[in-house]
Amino acid sequence: MIEKLGFLLIEEDAEYAGISKDVLIRINPNILLIIISEIEYENICYISQSYIAEQLGISQPNVSKNIKVLADHNLIFKENTKKGKALRVNCRIAWKGNKSSAFNIAFAKDSEHEIL
Repeated sequence: MIEKLGFLLIEEDAEYAGISKDVLIRINPNILLIIISEIEYENICYISQSYIAEQLGISQPNVSKNIKVLADHNLIFKENTKKGKALRVNCRIAWKGNKSSAFNIAFAKDSEHEIL
């Protein structure tokens, strides 16, 4: 089931979104929720690990470990942009942007990683 919030879509079915039970038991899901809440157009997020740690009252190394697990399972992607380091949320989990670009990204392969 997909919930539409303005132009933000959030997938509620973890299995459909590609989130295995193994990942769910290894991460703090609130970290992913904070990243999703901060995404800009086309799922890019410029947020520091320190900010996430502060918001959740946990250590920065704990956030770093969780982000590594999320990235290892292609739920988020680490990117270097002109603005600096960024995270991009996999469009199967959440999408902020127009429908046509979501469709294009969902079925395209990036040169560095497969989006889906």
